[in-house]
Amino acid sequence: TYKGKLQCANTEVADRRFNSATSQPVERGWLSTCLSPDLDRSVVFVDTNGLARETGEAGGISNTGEADLVLSVIKQAVDGGHPPSEVAVIAPYTAQVKLIQRVVTARGLGEVEVGTVDQFQGRDCEMVIYS
Repeated sequence: TYKGKLQCANTEVADRRFNSATSQPVERGWLSTCLSPDLDRSVVFVDTNGLARETGEAGGISNTGEADLVLSVIKQAVDGGHPPSEVAVIAPYTAQVKLIQRVVTARGLGEVEVGTVDQFQGRDCEMVIYS
């Protein structure tokens, strides 16, 4: 896209990394990878095949297991000092958006923005999780 001309606004943006201030060790290997400050891990894909299955209902497609994994990432990031208002979750299905909204709100993380790709268009956040 953009014929290879898409660039960061400046070096401060290009070099920005997630820094956790937590003294709690990250217990799971995959979670440690997701929250790594290494620039090589700025984008991380977590294979949930076999761990989380989609379910289709009248209200759409959702995935409870994946919502729980998303919550784990959010909780660890927030516990590490990352403001919940700088975390966003994007999901392609409205049913998944509603499920994640319920899960994060129930855990007192209602400041986390959760929406579809279209709803989030034109905005940015320090941490974006795609579910």
